[in-house]
Amino acid sequence: MCDKKNNDILGMGPRILIVEDNQRLARLERERLAERMPGCEIRLAFAGTVARAMLQQYQWDLVLLDLAIPPPDGMSLLRWMSQRSSDMPSG
Repeated sequence: MCDKKNNDILGMGPRILIVEDNQRLARLERERLAERMPGCEIRLAFAGTVARAMLQQYQWDLVLLDLAIPPPDGMSLLRWMSQRSSDMPSG
């Protein structure tokens, strides 16, 4: 559950980015997460280029990444994320 006590400076809950090119699946994942984790901000990206822009623009607490997305693919995006932040956990 997203804990409102651990909000960031802006008073928002943890941020989750779902990167999935299947829009129906992505929306279903968002609905299920929202039910189980109220108070989280959950955003969607349907392509690698959009995900990369969102990753550059915002700080995310969790990224759920489909590996088979339109370019850049998920593995390329994961490598880019790892190079960008050595303290970012992956796995």
